Amino acid sequence: MRNRRNKFGFTLVELLVVIAIISLLLATLLPALGAAKRQARCVTCQSQLRNIAIAWKAYFYDNDDLFYQGRNANHNFGGWKGKGGYGQKRPLNHYLGMPLKVPTEEGADKFCCPADIGGVIGQPPEQPAFNYFGNSYQTNIFMIGPNKVGAPGMGKYQDLHKEVNKRLKRLRHTSVDEPHRLLLVGDNNWLNKWHPFFPEAFLPKNMAWHGPEDAYNMAYLDGRVDLVVIERGVYVQEKGYRILPFKDLDYLAFEIQK
Repeated sequence: MRNRRNKFGFTLVELLVVIAIISLLLATLLPALGAAKRQARCVTCQSQLRNIAIAWKAYFYDNDDLFYQGRNANHNFGGWKGKGGYGQKRPLNHYLGMPLKVPTEEGADKFCCPADIGGVIGQPPEQPAFNYFGNSYQTNIFMIGPNKVGAPGMGKYQDLHKEVNKRLKRLRHTSVDEPHRLLLVGDNNWLNKWHPFFPEAFLPKNMAWHGPEDAYNMAYLDGRVDLVVIERGVYVQEKGYRILPFKDLDYLAFEIQK
């Protein structure tokens, strides 16, 4: 009987070899599976941003072509009320088949990036933007948000921001330039990464949600969506995106960007 067990059983060495092979396969497959999951979340996020960009077009049509402006408009344009007190009424909800007021996270998933892991300035590292703001996404404040932008101390930014502020009040969609290059809305932390007034040392390390450092899913004003590397303090790339909506002010932006 003992001989039969030896004949059909596995030796310790054979078991160790099998375990080693399985471990090797797992080590090979797990990174690929992780990359596939990240890509799936990125694609879902891009799909949601594309729908949001389409919803903005409908909003412009119904609102005399005006951009949405007001306190915290760059966050509370859509989603649920959030835990940060950023407002319950969200005007873009209507254009995505949602109530204007959504009191809880349930039912607001169209504004939730599946890769939202936080990285919000001033919040705990694990605090998702969706949970705090009620929305994983943030708009370009030079179009949607407060009708006046400032800068601490102003300095070299003074002339540019003064000219921008003259145009922000009751700004219309048809009044801005190069919609195919103009960033409209994207992953919440993109604006913090871009903003030249936030000290680099204070920025959280997990701001980018989709893998590549400094890369954020962004929807352009014309509805195109892409993963974009955001450059700190760059209002206009000579070849690439633009944040500044007014091409005739580019000369001021380039003076700042030197």
